[in-house]
Amino acid sequence: MTTSSKREPSPLVAAAMALEEELARISSVAREAQRLPLDSQRNVERTADKLAQLGAVDEQLGPLVQQLLGAVGALVQRQQEQAVALAARAEEVRARREALRALLGRYAALGRDAQELNGMVQAFASGARPGTGEPEPPSYDAVRETMTRLIELTRAITRVNLGGIHHRTGRTQRLRYVFLAPDEEKALRALVARGVDVSAQDVPAARPLALNEVLSGEGNR
Repeated sequence: MTTSSKREPSPLVAAAMALEEELARISSVAREAQRLPLDSQRNVERTADKLAQLGAVDEQLGPLVQQLLGAVGALVQRQQEQAVALAARAEEVRARREALRALLGRYAALGRDAQELNGMVQAFASGARPGTGEPEPPSYDAVRETMTRLIELTRAITRVNLGGIHHRTGRTQRLRYVFLAPDEEKALRALVARGVDVSAQDVPAARPLALNEVLSGEGNR
């Protein structure tokens, strides 16, 4: 058979209980002093003893009252410290919420910009078809500026894939599906220098080719 351990009272409760017990004892002594009839020497002496005990009430209650006041003061201090900590926590939560809201807005704008960039890259890679009446694709400088701006704004872009850049005047074939002009190669090298992983991969199953493999022609071997 197991017995549950009794939980120790808090300092405040213990101090209050001690004071209550002492007040009950003093009340009992006072009632006894009033109850005893003064009809014998013994009762007179007993009453005098009771009155002497009551005369030391201040000395008896003083330490207990101080103990209770100390426990109350400690409790108030703990409550104040907790209130300060909770206020700081609430401010931290508010700041985190504001930061999260700003971050979500930033990512939403980044998503829109990335979608715009993707459309520009696809239009740029396909090139204009003479005689079709289709609008001219964006220039390489426009694509490069948009890509560079996105990388500058957020370092979240760590990889650029050259999925297919078609032939046009001034471009040299580097892979079966990648044709690059000198200024385009320079811009791609600048992205690599910034820490961006630039590679070429025409289909998901193919091995990504690093930019140095693309420019050196090793990817055609």
